Amino acid sequence: MIKKLPLLTAAKIALKHRLYVSGWFLGETIRKIVKDNPEWCKNYKMALYYYNKTPVGVCLRTNNKLLMVFVRKSYRNKGIGRKLVKCMKTTGCYGCPGISKSEGKIWYLNGVRIE
Repeated sequence: MIKKLPLLTAAKIALKHRLYVSGWFLGETIRKIVKDNPEWCKNYKMALYYYNKTPVGVCLRTNNKLLMVFVRKSYRNKGIGRKLVKCMKTTGCYGCPGISKSEGKIWYLNGVRIE
């Protein structure tokens, strides 16, 4: 089940449940939101995916429409990331290819341009 929560609330939950990869931009952004709740992120949007009342995935959309998504490894390849991206995608959104073996496959499958 997808929940769209206020940004600070969602960021605190994502941080608590480690819904990010250490050292990657998504994790750094979540930490900055929780620590400072800066003005530059006031229009960011975040959705969490819950499985049996436990958050297992997150998608963040920034002001410039960059999408970032993370799904806990044991829940991948079940369509969770696709559902999160579909929920958060708007006209002009884009993603980054990443460094995993999938090389941005989620973006191709969801019609999101890669930059």
